[in-house]
Amino acid sequence: MSIFLIGFLFYACSDIDRNRSNLYSMDSLLRKQSEFLVERTADLTKITSLGYTGDTVKIIPKNSTEWVNELEIFGVIDVLNKPANRDFYKIENYPDNKSNLRVKAFTAMEDLPVKYLRLYYHETEEKIRMIEAKYDESNLLYGSNRLFTMKFEPIDDAAILTSYEIVGNQKMFLG
Repeated sequence: MSIFLIGFLFYACSDIDRNRSNLYSMDSLLRKQSEFLVERTADLTKITSLGYTGDTVKIIPKNSTEWVNELEIFGVIDVLNKPANRDFYKIENYPDNKSNLRVKAFTAMEDLPVKYLRLYYHETEEKIRMIEAKYDESNLLYGSNRLFTMKFEPIDDAAILTSYEIVGNQKMFLG
């Protein structure tokens, strides 16, 4: 069973808070995105599919709580900031060979839920263009994996979230 979700956002911002104890603060990014979306009365077009069936819905969240709820699925990426996990990520900076961007990559060196987090940026991390993360989870009942992607555009000197995508699957273990 495959799950596919794409969201198109027309306004968002990214004033990224850096907390020295965090590798990358997704919670802060999502909170600030939600606040900006409310200020701009942004709308969202959601395209979902499960197998061969799909649906498209256009919504306008009315307050920051509704936007937080829309973006909260990306909060699972923040598990890499747990004190027990932080030391098990290798951090690398390198040029992206497919664009003019740089990449800051956090790669798990142990079996952790967030396998990797990649930040694609232009010149500085504040000029973020894309976030990509691989998240795997399994227990005795099920296993799932998801690839998260958030894309940003530079608008008015801010990195604006313009689209996001979540692709994944889930398997149930029946014993």
